[in-house]
Amino acid sequence: MEEAGLVPDHVLPKGLLPIARDQDSPRLPGLSRTVAHRASESEQLWVRFGMASAGGLVLVVPMLIMANLESKTASLVTKCVAMFLFAAGITFGTHLKPDQVLGATAAYAAVLVVFVGTSFST
Repeated sequence: MEEAGLVPDHVLPKGLLPIARDQDSPRLPGLSRTVAHRASESEQLWVRFGMASAGGLVLVVPMLIMANLESKTASLVTKCVAMFLFAAGITFGTHLKPDQVLGATAAYAAVLVVFVGTSFST
């Protein structure tokens, strides 16, 4: 291509290229992929831990309240308030789609309903 004159002068410089300043130990600018990957893994670890802790608290706290209440009405009110707070938390705290919010809230409500039903079955 060079013999045919198809390569412009600015693409292929004439003559030898200059020797790089870091020829002995070349380094690319910025962080390496491994460092960035480890930082991302560490951040994801803490996010998973926070979600697991929040998920446990969201289930355990209403159940503790309902276990210490004597009336079925108080347990149902606790369930409704907990379900509303859960729905508000995942609506405003995540980027879930509406159908995913509905599914998560329904699953959470089902767990609480089972607890209310089993605690007053005897």
